[in-house]
Amino acid sequence: MLEDRYRVLRNLDKGGMGVLLRAEDTKLNREVAVKMVSPKLARTGNYRERFEREVELASRIAHPNVIRCHDYGVTSLGALFLVMELLDGLGLKEVVRNEGRLSTKRVTELGIQLLEGLAAAHALGIVHRDLKPSNIYIVDDHRGREVLKVLDFGLAKALEDEQIRLTKTGMICGTAAYVPPESLVVDQPVNDHGHSTRKRPCATPLTVSRRFL
Repeated sequence: MLEDRYRVLRNLDKGGMGVLLRAEDTKLNREVAVKMVSPKLARTGNYRERFEREVELASRIAHPNVIRCHDYGVTSLGALFLVMELLDGLGLKEVVRNEGRLSTKRVTELGIQLLEGLAAAHALGIVHRDLKPSNIYIVDDHRGREVLKVLDFGLAKALEDEQIRLTKTGMICGTAAYVPPESLVVDQPVNDHGHSTRKRPCATPLTVSRRFL
């Protein structure tokens, strides 16, 4: 039980930074996803500062194509956790691997939702900085319509705080295959134009067959 409120039901995923859990919010009687960060990582450099910044930024974005952030905290053992809406669906990469080439109509509909989610972030002066297929999820709403969700604003950057450097000089933030060229240049600002570079590799899996993934 986390914070005497969230009852862990099962593990959903595990990675180098921690685990993703399915849990029950006993106060609001709903299921949620909980992102747990290991205490060791939480004590590394400025990770806790970046984590708290992720929560602050994500909570400012209220849009149906961006995952909702509900709560966060620190356990008695020093592990950070983030409580988010629970998504029942598949990642973009898994969808294409399972179904192969998607129709032009479907690609267009999903692409528009991706752009709308990013536009909502840009309107608040926020750039994702790690946009890639694994951070794009597809779920069905109550009407059976596909809804695209942008995940993990953990490397998000507020444009108005460009002067604030929460990462070490020379460190690449993001996934190398998807970062915009300007982020590889020391002291080069990353702005919303950088998403134009990243949207292309994210859109590519929508339009190719599974044998290329």
